[in-house]
Amino acid sequence: MAAQSHSESRSRVLRRYADLFEDETDPQVRRALLDAHILQTEAKHFKNLHLQESRLHRQYQQNAKELKELQAERHEEQEAEEAENQLPTQVNGFEFATQLVLGSNPQSSSVCKRTILSNATSIQTQTTIG
Repeated sequence: MAAQSHSESRSRVLRRYADLFEDETDPQVRRALLDAHILQTEAKHFKNLHLQESRLHRQYQQNAKELKELQAERHEEQEAEEAENQLPTQVNGFEFATQLVLGSNPQSSSVCKRTILSNATSIQTQTTIG
């Protein structure tokens, strides 16, 4: 799409200056002369385009860097949250499924986890005593 737009713009500019250098017989020389003339007469526009392009490129680079930082931060937070919410599958000889114990919300508080571990320990103690 951009290449087509560039080609169309170039064709319009060349048509605008088509009557220049008509006496030049070599097409390559004529094209070079036209390019040089266009660069001289349209220098201000080319400079502005270059500035806009540079600004857009810098903004893109900054946005991409910020996105990667935010993604890394989110990934670290998710890993930390998962590690915090993960219960061992075997506690003091008892095996249980985390989802069954905590219900559908695996983000229960650490108090709930301590209660579960305490209950498992007391049940094991009762089992070994009795």
